[in-house]
Amino acid sequence: AMAAWGTKTGLDTADVLACVICAAPEVRHDFLGDLVGVAFTAAGEFKKPPRKNDTAFEALHERFCMVVGTVRDLAAGLDLAEIAALHLRVGHALAAGYEARKEAAGALDYADLIVKAARLLSTLAAPFVLYKLDQRIDHILVDEGQDTNAAQWAIVEAIADEFFAGTGTRDEAETGARTQFAVGDYKQAIFGFQGTDPRAFEAARAAAERRALNADKPFETIDLALSFRSAPAVLDVVDTVADTVGAGAFGIEGDIPRHAAHRAGAAGEVVLWAPVTGALEDEAEDAVPEDAERTLAANIARQVSGWLERGELLASKGRPIAAGDIMLLVRSRGSLVPTLVSALMAARVPVAGADRLRLTQPLAVQDLLALVRFALQPGDDLSLAALLVSPFLGWSQDDLYGLAYKRRGTLWRTLRDRMDDKARAAEDWLGKVLARADYMAPYEFLEYVLSGEPQGRLRLIARLGEEARDPIEELLNQALAYEGANTPSLQGFLSWIEADDVEVKRDAEAAHDAVRIMTVHGSKGLQAPIVILADAASAVPKGAKPPLPLDLPGLGPAPLFFGSSKTLVGPAREAYEAATRAEGEEHMRLLYVALTRAEDRLYVGGALGKRPSKAKSWHGHVADALAVLEAEGVEDPVWGDVLRHASGTPVPALAPAKAEPRAAISIPAWALAMPPEEERPPRPLAPSAPQDDDPAEPPPGPALRAAARRGQVLHQLFERIGGVAPENRGAAMRAWLRRNATDLDADAITLEVAGALADPALGPWFAADAYAEAPLSAVVEDVVITGTIDRLIVGDDVVRALDFKTGRNPPSDLAGVPAQHLRQMRAYRDALARIFPGRRIETALFYTAALRLIRVD
Repeated sequence: AMAAWGTKTGLDTADVLACVICAAPEVRHDFLGDLVGVAFTAAGEFKKPPRKNDTAFEALHERFCMVVGTVRDLAAGLDLAEIAALHLRVGHALAAGYEARKEAAGALDYADLIVKAARLLSTLAAPFVLYKLDQRIDHILVDEGQDTNAAQWAIVEAIADEFFAGTGTRDEAETGARTQFAVGDYKQAIFGFQGTDPRAFEAARAAAERRALNADKPFETIDLALSFRSAPAVLDVVDTVADTVGAGAFGIEGDIPRHAAHRAGAAGEVVLWAPVTGALEDEAEDAVPEDAERTLAANIARQVSGWLERGELLASKGRPIAAGDIMLLVRSRGSLVPTLVSALMAARVPVAGADRLRLTQPLAVQDLLALVRFALQPGDDLSLAALLVSPFLGWSQDDLYGLAYKRRGTLWRTLRDRMDDKARAAEDWLGKVLARADYMAPYEFLEYVLSGEPQGRLRLIARLGEEARDPIEELLNQALAYEGANTPSLQGFLSWIEADDVEVKRDAEAAHDAVRIMTVHGSKGLQAPIVILADAASAVPKGAKPPLPLDLPGLGPAPLFFGSSKTLVGPAREAYEAATRAEGEEHMRLLYVALTRAEDRLYVGGALGKRPSKAKSWHGHVADALAVLEAEGVEDPVWGDVLRHASGTPVPALAPAKAEPRAAISIPAWALAMPPEEERPPRPLAPSAPQDDDPAEPPPGPALRAAARRGQVLHQLFERIGGVAPENRGAAMRAWLRRNATDLDADAITLEVAGALADPALGPWFAADAYAEAPLSAVVEDVVITGTIDRLIVGDDVVRALDFKTGRNPPSDLAGVPAQHLRQMRAYRDALARIFPGRRIETALFYTAALRLIRVD
């Protein structure tokens, strides 16, 4: 029918279908689905024509299938474009908001630094910048070049161009030739998620070679084939894996050179453990079956603890294995990591924990945060229920059900109304916590719960094991960090810790004599005598994840978001397949990094799920390599049958060091008791704190307000005039008054102040050697006195202190001075007597409103 209508209208059948589908998008999927069902099988192949032995009909049917396939791809492309456009709109909005926030804060992120540095070296200012750099840079070293992205290489190349541009700003015959050196290994390019591409490293190498040859300068390419780290047995497996999968699996063109061992003859081994598929075998009839992951962790813990307990020798060094010699590697920080930590701690193996810790995930932290929530809101039934069944209170689920079922009020009120011993004990424990929640900072509150009378730390560790200690300490560290940057409050700390979802990063090198657990990515640059690949049997990546880097003609690169990969067609399908190949290549390079972390002994194991992937895992690649190397099968008490490839000569065992007899350690009583409550420091007495110079008087009228204004201006003048030479004081006062007191007569006030300063009684207080606004602090009879003295004169025999007062009604003599003014001067006198012992102290008050000096004896 379509073909007939197309012939009648002069349109191709594909045009007809395209018009129908694009003109009616609401029926696109149903209509096209019917057509695809007619034209294609479930496997995506053309269906056979319903008429046999009809050549014309078969040709029409084939044409129909081709047209439907073309329009199906067109419709899929339209759907994909619509989905990608929606994602891009959201992305543009988020990016614009992010840029606006950065601009408002005046902040730059790491990518901004790279972009701005590259722009600086490529704009009109570039020649001057490069000229200045040319005067200072002798050598460029790029480390980990394979993990350097294209934008970073652009910066390096812009600076290095001066090296090959001919005569520079210096005479190289005197200063020496400038050099560029890049260190990188294509096989270790594993940080593709940071925008890096190992091909950029190869392009940078080719560009540097081209520049050097064009400038008649030497260029040398050095293969990184000599390994200073690994024993020959480990390198045998690494090379054989590369040979069996081929260089293309790593994204490398050509051959991968075989390694040469610097430690030739060093004893080493590679052992392949069979993947764990079931529960741990136990002779006890009541043993509870465990899943494969937990069984794997238990086996690894048993293996490691066996090495340490029996003092097994590290053959290449002739000494017993230590916990710090062992590095456990995983592909990702999943559920296996806490399971490994738990199993190792249960086996009493020192373990440093994971290299990164999501702070809110451990149960001990969740229990402490539930306690904080309850302390802030006792009516929070969920938090209280979690506390009752937590290690803090130890209720069973049946106990909680009996309390909560058919209750009439909140859980807290119901608990307080109960009369049994269990409820009373819980109410008493929670009451002690609530009593301190309102006035303790977050760290103090948590430390009280953990180390004080509630004994929270002991209860958590008794139930959750020693692995709870590490996240507890990290939570306390975060509480201190919060208090250092914010006003301390429990509510603020709770919001801060939950909103940020804090991830704690640990220094892998800081762990001493403890097993390290980290991802392969995190192990880059590290090494250990014994390396265990714990999850090498898990599935390989299935395919590229969105967004896809899609190069649009005329528009450049754009991120393509999609749902199912089955919907990708045309250029999107090609981009997906290219990205999937790139991920597979990076996956194999990650295996290379993992294998080469081992110095002497490498163990490869893993756990299989119910439906193992058909794709070959790391475990499978190592198994193929060991088969080529004809590894021997041996019986292992933990793992059963294993494959082992070993070589090298063991070093004779070193004589064990004589251990000094250790004296019995007794914990003193004070270490188990809470420290005494600290005495509060004495409350500071601040005599010069702001105070009312005219207390208990009625509100001032216009005349009093004018007098007060005049007194304040005079006060400010006297504060400033002491540092001005006497001959310049008149001009300085007039200038200041005309700028700051336009409502007053500058000439009149200047004459008045000058006359006061000429008074022999007042003039000495404004001598050039007097201190203005002198700070004072002293402890007198356990009272801290702090303040600021308006004028202070320090002599060899006498110390004089003067304080200005701006009251509207100044006293006429000492008898009329307000009591608070006398107390202030007495405090100054006592503090100065403490600071300057043996000197006479004289104090006086100067009331600026009346220009009256009153000595205070």
